[in-house]
Order: sequence, then C-alpha cells, then structure tokens
Amino acid sequence: MNGVVASGILLNNENNDKKPYVLTARHILTANNFDVSLSAAEKASAQNATFTFKLRRITCGGTVNETTEVYTGAIFRAADFFTDFALLEIHPNNLPLDPDLVYAGWKRESPSGNFSHIAHPNGDPQKISFGHKATIQSYDPWKTTVNWDQGGTSSGASGGALFNDAKQVIGALSYAENFGRFDKMWDRSSSTDKQLKYWLSPYSNLSSMDYLKPFSFNGIRPEILCYGTNRTVNMPHLAPGQNVTWTTSSNVSIVNSGGNFANITANGPSASGWGWVRATWEGQAITLDLTVGKPALNLLTYDFSNTPVSALTVVTPYDNHYMTLYPVRNTSYSWNQSWSSGVPSGSPGVNRFDFQLQPGQSLFFSPLSVTNECGTSTRTIEFWANWSSILVYPNPASNVLTVEFSRTDQKELMPDAIYLFSDKSSTPALTMDVASEGARKNIVNNKVEIDVSKFERGTYFVHLVKGKKVEKRRVNIK
Repeated sequence: MNGVVASGILLNNENNDKKPYVLTARHILTANNFDVSLSAAEKASAQNATFTFKLRRITCGGTVNETTEVYTGAIFRAADFFTDFALLEIHPNNLPLDPDLVYAGWKRESPSGNFSHIAHPNGDPQKISFGHKATIQSYDPWKTTVNWDQGGTSSGASGGALFNDAKQVIGALSYAENFGRFDKMWDRSSSTDKQLKYWLSPYSNLSSMDYLKPFSFNGIRPEILCYGTNRTVNMPHLAPGQNVTWTTSSNVSIVNSGGNFANITANGPSASGWGWVRATWEGQAITLDLTVGKPALNLLTYDFSNTPVSALTVVTPYDNHYMTLYPVRNTSYSWNQSWSSGVPSGSPGVNRFDFQLQPGQSLFFSPLSVTNECGTSTRTIEFWANWSSILVYPNPASNVLTVEFSRTDQKELMPDAIYLFSDKSSTPALTMDVASEGARKNIVNNKVEIDVSKFERGTYFVHLVKGKKVEKRRVNIK
C-alpha cells in the first residue's frame, strides 16, 4: 500500500461473522510519521491496498510455497498515532474470502511473559519469532518492548501481530522491537475512528476473543488420518439453515455426517498418501488436504524433476541428487544407507537424502524406514550412477562403431561387457567382454572399435552391462 510492504493480521469480532478486519501499522498510511491526524487522502489510500494470505512455506525450512490468496482494496476504519495501529476492512467486492482463513483471537491485557510474532519482513514468506517482555521497557507508555530468543524484526514486518501464550493478539509491531499494545488501542481515544472497541466489540465490550476458523479439524496439525481412528471435520459457524455436502478422496471414508460435520477415517489399512475432504455449500467449496495412513513410500521422488523412485534408479554421476518424500511432518527416518564402492558422499536432511555418486557407484537404502503416528513403512532402494562419460559414435555408423571410455584405469568405472542388439531380435548380435584383464588389453587409447560393416542395416541398441545394471544407447547402422 502506497508502495510500502507491511504485515498484518485478520481479526475476529464479537459476532463471529467473518467481517474481514485487518490490523496493521498506522505509519504505512502516511509519509509523515509525526502527523497525529491522518488526512482524508491518506485514509482513502486504503482502497489501493493489496492483501496476500498464505504466503508461507509448506514445510518449515522448505522451499515450496503454499498457493496464496490475494485481495485488493480496503475501507479505512480506524487508526491511532500513539499506539500506531490501523484497522482496515477488506473491501466487500472480495467476499467471500477463502473459507480456510483464520480470524485471529485477541486479548486486552498488559503484555507479560513469553511472546510469538508472525510477520512477512520485506514481503518474504511467513516468519515466526519468539521472545519475552524486555526488562527495560520503552519510554513510550503505549508500547511493549520485546527481547528476542529466536528470530527478530526487520523492514516490512511493521503491523505484524504479537501473540501471547494462548495465541491471542496482544499487539502489532510499530518499530524496532516495540509493539503497539492491543489493550491501549481498544479505547484510548473516544473517537470511533481511533479505537478498536467500536469495530470489534461495540456491544459486549469483550476483554478477549478466541480465533475463528470457519473450517476446523479436531486433530493435531498437520492433518493426518489413520485407519481405525475417526476424526471430525466441521464448520461451526454456518448461518442458520445452511447445510454442507461432504465429499472425499478415494483413500478417505465418511463414517457419518450431519448438517455441518463429518466423521472421517482412512479407507482401509493400506490407504496412504495424499487425501482430502471437501465441504460444499451454497456455491462455495473448501478442501482440506490430508495425510492418510502410514508414509506412502511409493510417492518418493528424486531431484527437481520429481521423478518417481524405482527399486533401481539410474542417475548421472558427479551431479548433486536428492531423494525426498512428499511434505509430511511428524515423521522419523531410518535411512540405513550404504555405498557399493568408492568414496561415500551423501547425508540426510529434512524429509530428504542428498547424495553424489561416481560412475558405476551404487547407493543402497536397505531398507529405508519412515514412521509417522499411523505406523512405519519400509522400502529397499538402490541408486546407481551410469557411465555418462562413455561415448558411442559415430551415429549413424557404416563400417566401424567406436565405444570410447573416459578412463580405463579403474575397473569399477568400466562396464563388464558390451552387447549389441538389433531392434528386431532379443538375441545379441555381438557380445564383447571388457572386464577381464585379457579383454582390457584390446582397449587402445581408451577405445573399443566394433566392425559393423557386415551387420544388417537398421536400428541397434548398445547395452553397457555392469552386474545387473544396464545402460542403453541407440545407434543406427546405415
């Protein structure tokens, strides 16, 4: 807003009606922080505000973001110079907002004890910091000063909420480590456009409110569904007369359901992987993603291509590779890794194993064992680095086909044998030993030359064989 990046929090109110009030910092509305009163133009600038929700990583420390929800335009409701707060209402043109958004609870109290702070410094994905009330407080009676135990504040975090241990909002970042106090924002001023009371609890003058999440789940987060254990999903804040239709993915079963709830469980002892439950009502729908059953190791992938992992997976040598499981928290891993030969190069990370292999080297997981609250899954896996440095040329070939090795001084970097197959036959047209000492003497200048002048013209496949592993090259003989 006004070219300024800031943070904020969606607040609940006494009606639990999902009125989209956003608490942020007042100073983002003005170019002059020392003007006690905002001009009409500064208040009107709220109509240009953009609100981005769910800007966060899927997993803590990960690199993949959630899908964001973006809304534009707001109505100015209130702001106060001394406590440095602004209350904006997201414009009704954006309604209904995503039903999965949480409307934060709040409490009018003198801040004390331990705190947490959520913000988006410099527009980054969500950051969470932890601290406690500083012994030496700001001279400003409208602010609370925080000492950080983990994390901190930076540019773009202004307006980010300060939470108490009960996860209720008790302040919003003003500057440095100083937060405007929610209890002072409440009714420090008697003017309705300079207080929170008139907007959040004008009738009951509540001292605190719990959060509102239109779609709730009665288990721990992340949402995980085990066979034999029922979990309840519900929408407790529907308007009178509204009813929900519940649907699920094939690995989730509905045990029973009512107007605003459904009891669900995993659809059988072997159900696993990603799942979902969806609530649909009056043209709206919301989907809750679930982790179903024991870890689904058939969903293991490797590298950025997210290619599925096979029992034997061939990778390129010397490159950096990794194997990862779909984002699942509350898991423990027993990798049981070993290498066939050469220098081991690899280490486990969060839900992943990073490694690098030499040509012809294998990495074994015997077995990989992954456990979550539903149980343990195991899988035996092998990665093998091919001989990508082996050249087969020319292509097409007429009289001589050359197989060139990058080096022949290390037996483990060489195939055992070379086979040449026509695409018309499963019987090799040529078999050549390259592993024995006698055969290696026939390799001149790291090359083997194969006479193909008498071969039938057509398509052939060169098989480079090492034990049970095969690397194939397609060539044409013309």
